[in-house]
Amino acid sequence: MADQMDSRDGIAIHLVGNVAPGRTQYGEPLESLFDMAHRKVKEADISFCHLERIFSTRGCLQYRDHNTSNSRVDPENVKSLVFGGFNVVSLAGNRCFDFTGSKTDISVESGDCGHAGI
Repeated sequence: MADQMDSRDGIAIHLVGNVAPGRTQYGEPLESLFDMAHRKVKEADISFCHLERIFSTRGCLQYRDHNTSNSRVDPENVKSLVFGGFNVVSLAGNRCFDFTGSKTDISVESGDCGHAGI
């Protein structure tokens, strides 16, 4: 990796906004979300995306005047982000607290991600 960094003039950063993984609820393979883009995403030194879903199956839906039924998805869907090549993910969506008692259930075991922090 050091040789690769020396041959370039800088750091390559890819930024992707508003990613909403939820393939398992539609019966699609987790990889299908980034099937056409993962090679390009993985070319960057830093690949960042903003997550628009909560990885959780816990909590009860609070009253809202808008549809929030798909704001949380099975934690298994984190694997699509790993496949996609992202190494930085932010979570600050408008729907984070639509479910009482819910929290994001990302773990090293569920997605083979190196670190998770809140």
